[in-house]
Amino acid sequence: MGVCKAKSVVQLPKGYNDADVLKNALKTGPVAIGIDAYLANHNEGIIGKGLFTGCGSKDNDITPTWVLVVGWGTSEPFPGFATKYWIIKGHSGPNWGDHGFGKILMKDGKGKGACTMYSTGAYVTGVEVV
Repeated sequence: MGVCKAKSVVQLPKGYNDADVLKNALKTGPVAIGIDAYLANHNEGIIGKGLFTGCGSKDNDITPTWVLVVGWGTSEPFPGFATKYWIIKGHSGPNWGDHGFGKILMKDGKGKGACTMYSTGAYVTGVEVV
């Protein structure tokens, strides 16, 4: 069994503040991003199986916790009311969120996104076995 090593890592521009930057980065694979640590540890929307829509009073620049954005989707709880969301994978295993995954509201356009998620990120462009 070998060990994998990243060939290169691409850092998203600090404070990129744009959903399209993250969508484009996802074309290569999962993207590691920082989200407010308060969200990851204290919000029922993520820890439960629902859709997390914001950080409320904690929506500010605090120390991030890292998660992987693995894709995005759309749900339509009521006809004509589609909601776009990011699919994230937590680092706490299958007991976190919905079997290790959660959903965060996708805020299109410019801005920090839910829980400052459009502030920092990186992805690997290739791996090699060493």
